[in-house]
Amino acid sequence: MPRHTASHVTENMNNFPFEELEKYGDMWVAWTPDGTRIIAGADDIPALEPAVKAAGFEMSEVVFDYVMPFDVAFMGGAG
Repeated sequence: MPRHTASHVTENMNNFPFEELEKYGDMWVAWTPDGTRIIAGADDIPALEPAVKAAGFEMSEVVFDYVMPFDVAFMGGAG
């Protein structure tokens, strides 16, 4: 499996269609190693393991990320 640079993966994740990403609000997701596709979403990372394995990846190969809920405003530094 080819190695991907962090900037390449981040760019791919940032270019992921919002309409697709929105489905995973308030969930942990497993991205393909290149950041072009979401394998699955779940409430926690361990729950993603069956889908990751079924997609032919090891847990150490994929990128995990939490997708913030889209209906909640984040007020960083407030308070």
